Amino acid sequence: MLSVIKRSILAMARSAGYEIVRKDALPTAPAAAPMIAPLAPTRPISPIFESEIDIGEFDAAMAEYERKFVPQRATDPGNQWIVDALTTEGFCMVPDFFPPEEIKAMHDEGVGFAVACANGTLVSDVRQQRYLEDGVFRLHKVESLAPTTAPFYSDARIADVAQAYLAGHARRMEKYLDYKFEPRPDGNIFQHFDNCYRMLKVYLYLVDLEEENAPTNFWRRSQQRRPWRRLPDYVKYIDHAYGQFGFVPGPIFDELGKGENADIERVVCAGKAGTALFFDSSGLHAASIPRSSYRLALVDNWMTFDGGWVHPWHRKHSPPEGYI
Repeated sequence: MLSVIKRSILAMARSAGYEIVRKDALPTAPAAAPMIAPLAPTRPISPIFESEIDIGEFDAAMAEYERKFVPQRATDPGNQWIVDALTTEGFCMVPDFFPPEEIKAMHDEGVGFAVACANGTLVSDVRQQRYLEDGVFRLHKVESLAPTTAPFYSDARIADVAQAYLAGHARRMEKYLDYKFEPRPDGNIFQHFDNCYRMLKVYLYLVDLEEENAPTNFWRRSQQRRPWRRLPDYVKYIDHAYGQFGFVPGPIFDELGKGENADIERVVCAGKAGTALFFDSSGLHAASIPRSSYRLALVDNWMTFDGGWVHPWHRKHSPPEGYI
């Protein structure tokens, strides 16, 4: 039956003017040259990722970091509970960090500049970050525009906690007004960490941040150096493309909350206006999407800075004085 069908197809092809050529009579194509010539190794590379820094060197460097940068006691004993919470849990929420009337003044003066930044109508020399596709807007040095926000950035409690938690080597890297109002997903909604070294971020909520208007999610105790962090921290440390944004692969993330990591759990950092959220952004955290209203917060970002202990990415991309 198949031979009959085959002959019929060949007959129709010939009648249509096609020339029938046997397969073994077709010319043989020359062997394709390789698209990329193999490169001779010119330097030692990690057995895992192409890097001059072997994972053993990374282990030694992180062990030295942990020995050298042990959190200290706060100068003001009244701040020690925040340092202790950061050390164990990775975050701390402080309600009523400023009186309600000061929070209202900060909000009322700052929100107009935030909206103008989002609309692209703010004319100012201050640095503006406008992530239009993500619906995230950041206005740096906001205290130069809205003086009522200045007390947050000069607050002695924050500086004391930063220096204690970062072992006396804290340096401010960024301070800005953070605004998000549209229900758009952005890359920060995926759980990630900012650094393989300890950092400190402080948010001051200028509005009530409930689950509907994009509070931060933090995975308690995820800042602790445990075996699950070794590879994610390594690719972050060597400034590899896989580690640039601090994403944790699903199979690793799925094991958190189980077994020896059963105490690592997500916390929705919701709070009333006036709440200060202190958290170590080397721990896993994620943004969320505003579903109603908007998010408005002041942000103060600190990191360890001492010789080689600044993260390679920050050393390469940040100005010496930080993004103030």
